[in-house]
Amino acid sequence: MIKKENRTNVDLITRYTDQPAKMPDQTREKIEKHWNNSPIQLYAIADLDAMMQLTLQWVALGEKTLAIVSVDDQGCESIRNIHLAMIESLVESPGLSNTTLTLLGAPGDPPLAVIRYTQRQRRAMENIKFLIEHRIEGHDIDQAEEPDELYSKAVTSSIRKAQASVAVNKLAVVWRLVAYLKPYKGRLAFGMGSMVLLTLVSLLPAYLTGYLIDNIIRPFQTGSLTYSSAMHTAWFIIGALVLTYLVRVFSMWIRLKSMSVLGELVAMDLRRNLYEHMQGLSLNFFSSKQTGSLISRVSSDSDRLWEFIAFGVVEVIWALIMLVGLGTVLI
Repeated sequence: MIKKENRTNVDLITRYTDQPAKMPDQTREKIEKHWNNSPIQLYAIADLDAMMQLTLQWVALGEKTLAIVSVDDQGCESIRNIHLAMIESLVESPGLSNTTLTLLGAPGDPPLAVIRYTQRQRRAMENIKFLIEHRIEGHDIDQAEEPDELYSKAVTSSIRKAQASVAVNKLAVVWRLVAYLKPYKGRLAFGMGSMVLLTLVSLLPAYLTGYLIDNIIRPFQTGSLTYSSAMHTAWFIIGALVLTYLVRVFSMWIRLKSMSVLGELVAMDLRRNLYEHMQGLSLNFFSSKQTGSLISRVSSDSDRLWEFIAFGVVEVIWALIMLVGLGTVLI
């Protein structure tokens, strides 16, 4: 499964980028030969030079050494090795389109290296930065995956993210959100029932008013209906209109109360699932997201979602019922 995923990543790199899908074997052998056959644990590409022009530099991390391999126009490689014991701190300077990573040694000494790279290489370089920082702190991290797999995953992460944003089935997302109502069928049925009652009651005034005009006012004006009979029927219809108004207000109160409670329950489930999902995300996800954006999603964005689930869907159904009812009354 991992090999299949790695092949897919390699295909994505080949199709959508103009950079190597992995470190060339001869480059890898040359670096490991400099390290007395110590294996490469991670590698990435630094694709900007000091003039911010595109270039090709391999940055490889081993157990005790960091190698920077520069490739000139003729394809010749020069290797510069930096012992990790010499690195005392890292300074990352992110920009809109590129990032600069400075490796510092003893205080007062010039930087050991300045590595510049575009946003495409940021994830792979962050992996190297993460390991170096932990080595500086004296912590060792077990690495289960091969460097080729880690490199291809890092480079294709932005490509996969862009593909996912385009390939989303919006209708499937709506049905997924509506599924949050499933555990509360009873409350939903109660709220829908009050909504249907509200719709029917809202249609009665138009019918009663039409009946009052056609069967009481006009016959009274033409003299075919006596004053006492007209007043008796008119007061009955007026009482029915008042009763209709009271039932309408009560139905509206029941609907708002039941759907508000339902909305809070849906919000609780939505936020719980969101929190549990966030606990399983990688550190790379949190390093690539702004804290304010995550807080906004958990708070205000989730509020908008449960308002849509609890009220938006119901309002659409209510509008359809009202439209059908008005059409029936007019016909």
